[in-house]
Amino acid sequence: MRQLVIAATIVALAADVAPFCRPARAQQPAPRESPSAVPGEPEEIQEEAETPERLTPEETRPAMEAYKRLYYDNDFTYLNAPANREFYLGDVFKQWRVGRRGRGMLDLGGEYRLRDHHEFNLRGRNLSGRSDDFLLQRTRLYGNLKLDEAVRLYGEALDSATSFQRHTPLASEDNGIEALNLFADLRLLDAERGELWGRVGRQELAYGNERLISPAEWNNVLRTFDGAKLFWRGNKWNIDGFWLRPVAFGTLPTNQVASGRIDLTEDFYGVWSTYNPSPEPEEVAEEAETPRRGTRIKQTFDFYYLGLNVYDAPISAALPVNADFQTIGSRWQGRRDNLLWEFQGAYQFGRYGTQLQSAGMTVSGVGYEYAQARTKPRLWLYYDWASGDANPGNSRHGTFNQLFPWGHRYFGFMDLVGRQNIRDLNLQAALSPSEKTNFLLWYHIFHLAQARDALYNATGTPIRISPNGTAGTYVGQELDLLFQIVVNPRADVLFGYSHFFAGSFVKNTDPAGVSGNADFYYSQWTWRF
Repeated sequence: MRQLVIAATIVALAADVAPFCRPARAQQPAPRESPSAVPGEPEEIQEEAETPERLTPEETRPAMEAYKRLYYDNDFTYLNAPANREFYLGDVFKQWRVGRRGRGMLDLGGEYRLRDHHEFNLRGRNLSGRSDDFLLQRTRLYGNLKLDEAVRLYGEALDSATSFQRHTPLASEDNGIEALNLFADLRLLDAERGELWGRVGRQELAYGNERLISPAEWNNVLRTFDGAKLFWRGNKWNIDGFWLRPVAFGTLPTNQVASGRIDLTEDFYGVWSTYNPSPEPEEVAEEAETPRRGTRIKQTFDFYYLGLNVYDAPISAALPVNADFQTIGSRWQGRRDNLLWEFQGAYQFGRYGTQLQSAGMTVSGVGYEYAQARTKPRLWLYYDWASGDANPGNSRHGTFNQLFPWGHRYFGFMDLVGRQNIRDLNLQAALSPSEKTNFLLWYHIFHLAQARDALYNATGTPIRISPNGTAGTYVGQELDLLFQIVVNPRADVLFGYSHFFAGSFVKNTDPAGVSGNADFYYSQWTWRF
C-alpha cells in the first residue's frame, strides 16, 4: 500500500512545471485582507515542514507567500498584476470578479495531504506496546467571497480519513466530512490607524506561536470553534476579543455530543493582543542611507488573557472534573542581525474541581542564524517548563492546563509529551542544503516538574504516573529528524524519523511486557491548489 505515497510523490514532481504565462488581468484594488495574528520566526522550519511555503529567504516571490497559516488569510492579489507570469494549477479559480461592477472577489481552492505512518510502541500516543502502519488522507476545499471591502463570507470543508489501521483510529485521525470554517466578516470601523471587524460563525484560531491556541496543523482532523469575535487590525497593534465553543470532532462520548456539533460542555473566551513596533517609513529610509548604522531590532510582543470553563465533566481523560481556568501571560520574540530570541510566560488561576487552580508555564529560547551562509544554518536552545501538582491530595491544584495547543510542534514529534508537568531542555538545528530542501534536527531531554504528578501527552491526557513519586522524574530523550523537498510553491514532500529513549520514570512505570523505547517513521505529500 505504500506505493500510494510513491505515486503521489511522482504526481507532485510532475506538477513542478515551470510557471507559464496567463493572460494579464487588469489590476484592480482588492478588498483589504484581515491579516493573521500569527507572527513567526523561532519555529519557522517546523511550521514550514508542516505547512510548506519556503524555499530560501531569497525566494520572496508572491506565489511563495500566497498560502498563509490559516487559509482564510490567503492572499492571491498578486495574480492581478499585469506583470505576473506565475501560474500554478488551481490559480485559474482565484481572483474572480463578481457582483455588480465587479466589486466582489471570489477565490476557490484547497489542499490534499497524504501521510504514511509507521509506529512502533507508539499507537495511542502512550508507549502502549502496540505498533501500526497506516495511511492518513486529508482534503480541504474552501471558498472566499468578498462582496466588497467591508463584507466577506468564508467557508471551508474538511475531509479526514484513515486506511489500513489495525487499531482503533485516534479522534484526531478520522472524522469524515465536516465544516472547518463557515463565517461572515463585517467591517465595523475604518479609521486612519486601523480597522475594526466582527466575525460570527465557525472559525479556526491561531495566536502567537500557537503554544496555547492552535488548529493543530499536524493532526488529520483540525481543531475549530463556533462563536464570535471582534478584531482590530492596526498599524502597530492587532487585538482580538472572542467568545467561542470548541467543535466536537470525535472527541466526546456519543451520549454527550455528536461529532461535528458544538461542545456545550466548554466555554472559551479571551483577549489576545499583538504589538509590532515596526519603524516609520522615514526611519527605514534613514537606515538605507546610513548602511553602517546598527541593524534595527525586529520584535513582536503578545499580551493575553484566556478563560476556559468546563461543565458536565468528565469530558475526557484530559478534563476529568469541572474546572475554571483563567490564564494571563505575555510573549516577546525578536532578532537583531543573526541573534534570535523568544520568551513567554503565563500564570493560571481559577478552580479545578473542588481545588484552587494555581499553575504556570515559561518558555526561554535563544538562537543564532548565519544568514550570510548559503545553507542558512540556524541553531536554537530552548528551555520549556510547565508546572505540575506537587501534592495531589491537598486543596491546591498545580498542574498547568495547556488549553488548545499545537502540542506536536514543541515537545517532540511523537506526541508523547504535552505542556503539563514537564521540564524540557531542547536543541534545534536547521539548514537548507539547497534552494528546494530543508533539514531539521531537534533533540529533547524531558523531566517531570513534579514526581507525584503524571506524564501528560500532547492532548493533555495522563499516560504514566507514580503516585508516591518513587519512579523519579527523568522521562527520557527524543530525537526528531525532518527532511523536506519543496517541489514548487504549491507542493512538497516530507520525510521524518523520531526515536524515544526511555528514562528511569518510563522504565519504572512500564506495564509488564512493554518497553519504553519507541520509533516513528513517516512520509508526507502535500499539494495545494
